[in-house]
Amino acid sequence: MEVVFLKRKFKFVMTEHVRQRMVLREISLNMIVDVIESGIVMKKSEENKYWVYKSISGRSDNAVSLSIAVEGPTIVVITALVNWRPYP
Repeated sequence: MEVVFLKRKFKFVMTEHVRQRMVLREISLNMIVDVIESGIVMKKSEENKYWVYKSISGRSDNAVSLSIAVEGPTIVVITALVNWRPYP
């Protein structure tokens, strides 16, 4: 499966950790793709790592947030959180 992130196409993989968090936090694969493709992007201090987050209609939490790493042509989804946003 491919996703578009920062106007580029990537393959993406998910860690076992994020798969566990998805079940625990009731986050679907479609939500993960939606957040990557149209969420708000915030660069982390580590090279090629980002937070991406987005409010999802119908959810009671404030946003679905992902920690991702860009590794060449692949995005690795590391973890998924809810009720998290960066603070200015």
